[in-house]
Amino acid sequence: MKGVLAALKLGYRQKKTKVYVSNHTKNKNFLRFLITQGVIASFKNTPTYFIVYLKKPFFATFNYKVLKPSTKKIAYRYVNLRALLLKSPLLLCIINTTKGLKTLSECFQQKIGGEVLCILTIN
Repeated sequence: MKGVLAALKLGYRQKKTKVYVSNHTKNKNFLRFLITQGVIASFKNTPTYFIVYLKKPFFATFNYKVLKPSTKKIAYRYVNLRALLLKSPLLLCIINTTKGLKTLSECFQQKIGGEVLCILTIN
């Protein structure tokens, strides 16, 4: 997931129309999720990599933060989401739930929780 986000950030920064990402099942599921959220236009599967087509107009900045799990057995990361919402006009918080990858708003609607995997801010 971190490689996908780094490729997207570099692609948007350099105003490319497409970027290449390694071909893994986790990447495929994550790219499908990014399409449904409107971050990317589409992607194409080849035997060794994915060709990811970026959306136009290009975002001014594309930042991300991947939250890594701690090595301790019981560890929680608390994120002040209200502070994040005030800082960024467009925020996409990706949460891993028992029902799959969901956005923050979908989790609020369905009243489910999970682990925050990634926070995307698009300014």
